[in-house]
Order: sequence, then structure tokens, then C-alpha cells
Amino acid sequence: MSAPPSLDSHTLLRWFEAGDYSRLLQLLPQVLQQAPQWAMGWKLLGASQLGSQLPAAEAFQRAAQLDPQDATNWRNLGLALEREGALAQAEAAWQQALAQQPQHGPALLDLGRFLQQQQRLPEALTMLERAAQARPGHIPSLLRWSEVLREMGQRAPARAVLDQAMAHAPQDPEVWNALGNWHWAQADWSAAQRCYQQALQQAPDLPQAHANLADVLRRLGQREAALVHAERAVALAPTQVNFLNSLGVLHCDRWALGPAREVLQRALALAPNDAMLHSNLGNVMRDLGLPAAARAHYQQALALRPQDQHAQSSLVLLLNYDPDASGEALRAQAEQYQHQLSASGVREAPMVLRQRTPDSALRIGLVSADLHAHPVGFFLADVIEPLRHTPDVQLLAFSNSHKRDAHTTRLQAAVSHWSDVQGLDDDQAAAHIRAQGVDVLLDLSGHTAGHRLGVFARRAAPRQCSWLGYFGSTGLAAMDALLADPWLVPDALRPLYTEQVLHLPHTRFCMGQMPDVALPVVPADRPLTLGCFNHLAKINDTVLGLWAQILQARPDAQLVLKALPLDDASTRAQLLARLAALGVAPERVRLLGSSPREQYLQAYGEIDIALDPYPFAGGTTSVDALWMGVPLVTRVGQTLASRQGLSVLNNVGLTEGIAHDDAAYVQAALAMAENLARWRRERGALRERLQRSPLMQPQAFAQDWAQQLRALAEGG
Repeated sequence: MSAPPSLDSHTLLRWFEAGDYSRLLQLLPQVLQQAPQWAMGWKLLGASQLGSQLPAAEAFQRAAQLDPQDATNWRNLGLALEREGALAQAEAAWQQALAQQPQHGPALLDLGRFLQQQQRLPEALTMLERAAQARPGHIPSLLRWSEVLREMGQRAPARAVLDQAMAHAPQDPEVWNALGNWHWAQADWSAAQRCYQQALQQAPDLPQAHANLADVLRRLGQREAALVHAERAVALAPTQVNFLNSLGVLHCDRWALGPAREVLQRALALAPNDAMLHSNLGNVMRDLGLPAAARAHYQQALALRPQDQHAQSSLVLLLNYDPDASGEALRAQAEQYQHQLSASGVREAPMVLRQRTPDSALRIGLVSADLHAHPVGFFLADVIEPLRHTPDVQLLAFSNSHKRDAHTTRLQAAVSHWSDVQGLDDDQAAAHIRAQGVDVLLDLSGHTAGHRLGVFARRAAPRQCSWLGYFGSTGLAAMDALLADPWLVPDALRPLYTEQVLHLPHTRFCMGQMPDVALPVVPADRPLTLGCFNHLAKINDTVLGLWAQILQARPDAQLVLKALPLDDASTRAQLLARLAALGVAPERVRLLGSSPREQYLQAYGEIDIALDPYPFAGGTTSVDALWMGVPLVTRVGQTLASRQGLSVLNNVGLTEGIAHDDAAYVQAALAMAENLARWRRERGALRERLQRSPLMQPQAFAQDWAQQLRALAEGG
């Protein structure tokens, strides 16, 4: 049926092309009541509704029923149904469009995009190749086709299609942006950066190019420059959830936790069912010392995406920080991670022992994302350097980070083999490590950032062991052992671990050399000062409550907290508010941010007693405090993380600071405060005790460590 005589169809089309949807939405329903068989009217109504973000499926359905041979009606119906969440019906509508017109380019492109989003990549590839053939030189079709090829691992064909697009449109910013994405997938950050910059030269306000350039600059360590582009992307597209998410993650990388929280909450208001947003906001809440809020977000992420391995691993890590989580709960959560891997099809390769003679060197592999200036890197160097020239041990490092610094160079000099595995997927990395003939493979990350537990789950070496960078059970069936010490995991607590617990004789870690920082001279009239220099994630409301009790009992005392996130003003304000709610006035608290290592150590001169957090006690910070002559009070629990202070203090022989419940923790701190003059006087003696302890005997530690790993390799 044609338009009613009273209407000028050309005028309606002009209104539509001009985007004057409100006029059409006001007029067309009245007209269609009088002329319900007018297919073009229903088509225009649906298009106006679609352009106004309104439900449009009913209008397009009527248009398709009235004019079923018009493929555009079916194509538009597919778009409307997709927007309304009726995905199966949307796919059927696109298929109907193609039944009417097999070379309908827009329908082919829409269906190819849809299939790509559904991870049906081979089907998507077929549709997108047809879309490009239907409209030669059509840039969106070529770019989507190349993208699917890249996702399928077909790098060279993907690049060939991009070259076609570049030949057709060498000045098109979208083509340059897509070429940047191709380089990004190869981890060629510099080439990707150049492409995104070229895209922005052509289109300075292209939000996706700003967001992509921000991501690359972040990976290149240029965080402030990245922030400029991430904020510009959000300014250009303030409701684009992935841009907000990327900005939030960048704030996290900069330890600006307050801004990160605000941005991610804005994104979550727009997309409350986005699992990644919940996971990232969980990370922020964890790092703010709010484990209950973090747990809620991780659990919501898993409810939305049950096979989200990142969220599951993050939940395992979180329980080490959560005072309400038992050791049994931590093991059970870690086992859930293994169940998740198994459900996703990950299988453990058969164990094949390398043929060794009595004279063969033991080949020990080290997998970590922290082989740089990081606590793991510091501890590791002091262990492996004494073994560098030992003929019966060969050390191989597998780095999962592109970060490099002077400490990386030091570590590289101490091993016989170094390779980067960050660009390899789990199957590729496992195959690469197997090819190196490793006897014992050590995981130095556990469930922390940058881990490669998926590699260990596939069994990359005959014997696999967790050590140093993590502080609990990984839950992996293929992780044979965990290196601990008698204080961290006594026999009674072995059932909390899925791994066989192997004891080093004295301590799980060791320091070789400490910076030559002079011990401070403390003014005699300085008030009693308590302090904690641990990560803010460890400072939960339970431990703040214990510190508040100590401060209430000693109204003359002050509290100094130092942590990298405290560079951020909003994070400082939030922490002061939490303390104020517990009765600690802000004027009694000093908050210090980040500083170079020597200045950080010198800051221990400002405190008299170090308060260990609970349940995640300090490791590096505990040794640092003792090195600067500051006694430590620690609260002991079930988990390995909560027993680090116990191990350190027993190795030094400073048992006065060990408490096994909350009340004893408060009393131990108050007892130390009563002997303030003694502890200030004995700063030098405390450093000497540390130097004589097993914590600072790297040669002996390295031999014990190698001996335990040799026994593991031989089946012990």
C-alpha cells in the first residue's frame, strides 16, 4: 500500500535523514491508525524508534509482514530484536534478510558481527567475507573481517585484509586504529602507538583511538600520558562503559584508588550486569582494605560469568586479606579454581621425568611477573646469586612481564636461561617450558597479578612447586608441593593445603644485603609512635579496630601509616574517616605516601613499634622494620599469610611481639610501649640480631633451598 494521499513521502524521508525523529514519532502512529497496511510507514516508524533508542521490533515486524521481500525490513528487525535482547530471533531475522537477498551487505555485516560477539568465529568469518565481497572496498566490512581473522589467530590473513582497507582508504582514521589493534595483538606496543597517533592526526576526536592509545601508553609505562588520552576518550563518549572501565583500571595502576572507585561505580551504574566491572571494582575495594565489599563484587562477577577464571582467582587471593575467612575456606575456594579450569577443558599433561645421571645438573625453572624491583625480585636475587656458579644447579627464568629495570638485569645475570612468556598463551608457554627440560618448575606468583597458573595446570614440568610470591594453597592438582617453614605451616595445618608442604629448616625466604641506611637518632621527647608500612589492602576494619584499642589505652600515642595508595588525597580522607569512626582523631594520625627505598627505610625512624596487620602479615616490611631497629608486634592465625610475622620473629628470637589472639595483640603492643626507652636504646642490637639470624644467611639458605628441590625432583 502507498502513503496516504495527504502525506508527502519525500518530506517524511527528509525529516528522517535530518534526524527529526520526534516529529515522525508524533505523526506516524496517527497516520498508521488510518493506513495500517502502509509498509513504508511502519519501516519509517521503526527506524525513528531505533534512532531514538526506543523499542522498534513491533514496527519492523509489521513492515516485514507487509513487505516480506524487502530484505532491509528483516535486517532492521534483526537490529531491533538484538537491542531488546531477543538474540535468537534477531539471528533468524538476519537470516531471513539473506534469504530474500543473499548479497545484502548490511545484513551480512550485522550477522557477522553478531556471530563474532557470540564467539562463533568460523561462522562469523564466512559472513564477513561475503559482506566484503558484496560491497568491495566497504571499510567497516573489511575491518570487521580482519578483526575476526586476528581473533582466530590468522595474523597474516588479517593483515592482508587490513592492507586492502588501507589501499582503499589510506587517510581513514578507523583503518589506522584497526592497524594499531593488529600491532597490539602482537604486543608491538610502539608500532601500535604510532598507528593510534596517526588515527588521531586524521580524527582528533576519535574516542576509540584515544582509549587505545591510553592502553598502549600504560603498557609502555607512560601512565601520566595515558591518563590524558583515557580522560579524553571518556569526555568524548561519557556513557561508553569500556572507556570508563579502562580509565578506572588506569587509576588503579597509578594507585589513585579514590578516582578508580568513582569511575568504576559510574560505569557500573550504566552496566550493572558487566562482570568485568564487578571484578575490577572488587580489586579496588580489596586494595582499599574493604574485603567484604570486594568479596561481594567478585561473587557477583562469578554469578554473571561462572567461568571467569580471573574473578575466581581474585576471590582466592582476597581471602588471604579477609579476617572472616578461615584456612579451610581459603583451601575450598582455591579448589574451586581448579574445578573451574577442569570444566573449561584444561587437562594436565602426563608427567615425564627427564633422564638424569648422578652428574646431571638440576634444572630449576622460575615463573613470575615480578622479576624486577619488587619484593619477589629482591628475595629471589639473594637466593639464586649464591647458586650462579654451582655446577649441579641450573636456573632458568620465564618472565611474564615486559617490565624491565636494573634489578631485572641483576636477575638475568644469575640465570643460565631467560625467556619472556607474556606473549604466549598457556598452551604455548607450557610447551616452551617443557622444551627447556626443566626438572622442577617454581611458581612465584600464585593467585597474584600476572600469574600463569594456567601453565602449571597443564603441567609444564615433571615437578611443580609454589614458593615465595604467594602465601597459600594454589588449589591446583598439578602443583605438587609448596615450600614453607615449620612456623608458617606446622604439621597440624598441613590439611589446609592441596599441595605437599615441604619445610625449609628455618625460614621460607632470606635477604642477602640490606641497604646501608643509618639507624635514626630518636629525640628523647618524641611521643610514643606506632606505625605500619604495609600495603593498604592489608589494613581492614578489624585491624583498625585493634589499633584503635591500643591508641585509646595510650592517649599520648600517635599512629603513622605509610603506603603507596596514600599519595591519593581521597584515599587518605577515606582512611582517616574510618579511623575517626573508631574514635581515633585525625590529628593523631600521619599518613605517608610512596618514596624511594632508602627514604622508605629512613621513615622507620619515625616510629617506635611496628604493628603487623592481620590476617595478612608483613614479609618484606617486617624484615625492613627489624633492620631499622623497630620491634614488631604480630597477630598469628591459621593461614600462611597470617603467620609470616611469627616466622620472622622466631628466626630473630624476638618472641615478645607474638600474639595468638586479638586481646594478646593489644597487650603485646602496650607492653612494648611500657618499655619504650629500652626499645629505642636497643635499635642497633636489633639490627645485629637480624644480621645473625637465618633471615640473612643467603649462602646457607640457597643450599637448603636447592637440596629441598633436588629431593622433590627425585620423587621425595
